Amino acid sequence: MTEGAVAEYQDGSIGHRGRMVRTLLTAVMGLGMAACNTSPSEALLGPWRSDGFNMLVTADSTAVWGNCSTGTIPGRLAVDAVGRFQATFDYRFTPGIPGGARVDRLLLTGQLHGNELEVSLDAMGGAPPLNYRLERGPGMPYLPCPTFSPGSPTP
Repeated sequence: MTEGAVAEYQDGSIGHRGRMVRTLLTAVMGLGMAACNTSPSEALLGPWRSDGFNMLVTADSTAVWGNCSTGTIPGRLAVDAVGRFQATFDYRFTPGIPGGARVDRLLLTGQLHGNELEVSLDAMGGAPPLNYRLERGPGMPYLPCPTFSPGSPTP
């Protein structure tokens, strides 16, 4: 018998090493099948971060925030087989000056690439879209911009 071969005895049983190999192969195949069963929507779940934009994707909603702005996308993001998604939602801008807050309807589009996520925020006819590349992991917590009164010094 060659090194590493599984010993099979006349009664059809296999040796200890053969049982270990069979168990290991079964476990590896099971893990591989479990990984293949993860849907694109499930792969998107969790926190995502970049320098200017953050997301927390859950099964029920998606929280988005960054640069004095915040919004919530209700419901689960529908992700297609290649990892693309889009959603329209209200995004609240709070620039820190009296009367400056506003709510805009935005289109969020994205593409999932493993542990990286490309997203675009489009005001749909307003300013050009803002593009971000996010990575997995918790972002900075949302902090509103400081409020300034007219005539007060700005930092």
